[in-house]
Amino acid sequence: MLDYKYQNFYEAIEANAKNSPKKIALFIDDRKVTYLKLKQNIDTFARFLEFSGIKSGERVAMIVGNSEEFIVSLFGITKIGAIAVPLNTFLKKEEFAYILNDCGAKMLICSAAYASETKDLLTCTSVDKIVWTDKYEHLDEHNYSFTEIDISQETYEKLAKRPSLDDLACIVYTSGTTGKPKGAMLSYRNFLSNATAGAESFQITEKDRFIVFLPMFHSFTLSIMVLLPMVASSSVVIVKSVFPFANVLKQTLLKQVTIFLGVPTLYTALLKAKIPWYFMWFNKVRIFISGSAPLSEQALLDFNAKFKNAKLLEGYGLSECSPAVSVNRLDRQKPLSVGLPLPGYAVKIVNDEMMEVKTGEVGEIMIKGDCVMQGYLNRPDATDETIINGWLLSGDLGKKDEGPRCLCSRLCQLFQRGSLATHFACRNNSGRTGANQTNHGTLRFIERVAGTANGTCNRDALVKSPYSESKIHRW
Repeated sequence: MLDYKYQNFYEAIEANAKNSPKKIALFIDDRKVTYLKLKQNIDTFARFLEFSGIKSGERVAMIVGNSEEFIVSLFGITKIGAIAVPLNTFLKKEEFAYILNDCGAKMLICSAAYASETKDLLTCTSVDKIVWTDKYEHLDEHNYSFTEIDISQETYEKLAKRPSLDDLACIVYTSGTTGKPKGAMLSYRNFLSNATAGAESFQITEKDRFIVFLPMFHSFTLSIMVLLPMVASSSVVIVKSVFPFANVLKQTLLKQVTIFLGVPTLYTALLKAKIPWYFMWFNKVRIFISGSAPLSEQALLDFNAKFKNAKLLEGYGLSECSPAVSVNRLDRQKPLSVGLPLPGYAVKIVNDEMMEVKTGEVGEIMIKGDCVMQGYLNRPDATDETIINGWLLSGDLGKKDEGPRCLCSRLCQLFQRGSLATHFACRNNSGRTGANQTNHGTLRFIERVAGTANGTCNRDALVKSPYSESKIHRW
């Protein structure tokens, strides 16, 4: 049973601003933002939202790159009890329009860099106002500038009600590569369970510094690299893009980063790259986290040998589980494994008849715990098919290995193909999951499986990862 220190996101910022007002919450290039200043910015934006007519329970969408504005928007939206909908910034106009109409967003927070795909959304969606986070030339009664919000407005704290643990916090849309994207409804309990369990598993302290260069809209980055450090009173180093990757390493070194999240192609490139000696000597990273695809056993061993003062830990998760489910531990790591379930979560492997299989047998992964979403927005049938008696059918295949009986069994040999949120998917005609499995010695590749509209494999929907090894290697 997890012990929750806070009932919502804002309470963490409020406590940090009170207890450590001068502590640096955010590093952005050469700027530093204290927890007190961050709270003031969030309060100002929350007041703006209220004065703009946004009410508790209404949706506010975000198409925002990595920035202070992303964090201020997220915490400001949720402070007043509205629901944040962070969107994949790589989508196109038609995809944005579908999601905005599906969730019924009243307002959109948007970076001007995406204006070509978003400027016309006022005419084809439920959105009535767009707030631009940076310079935008065509401001009017429907287009506002984030930077020009009046900070001199009278403090307005007469909120009807602060959000509680089981209130809806965010709607996170799945990739939609096998049909229309679905909105996973995630509560404060869902996200804070990830933050609380993650802080315990990684032994996070207020001295840790997290570097965020992967997109903040992604559920794993949002939960583990943004919300977790805010809950733990740690610091976040914001980098706008993974490229040029030399800048990521520079910021990691200069800002004394201790927690680093990446993808396997990045870690493979780091193994091949000739990294400056001073980075290897002076960097403070103690944990590298990897997800979205498998690392080979040799790559894992070579990486830990190269970075002797740090651990590279693989984990597993999915958006419907807020998203982290399991991870290897600092003192208990196994190659080709996604580790133990996070504290408070339970995992089992079942067959097509929903019966738990024996250790070593492949089946579908089911998850239970405070991480499991409330359901899919506007899709009660899909929710009922996915959540059964509190257990979430993941659509992923895995198997348990042998382990000490006093601990939760481990998941191992789970592999997801594709980019940050994209996987091959297929489902047999019966509606139960099926998968392509390929033996490679003792290694079994087990792919993500999910449904399509007609029950067929939608291979054309696979999206290439923007984080290719060759592109990263050229830094």
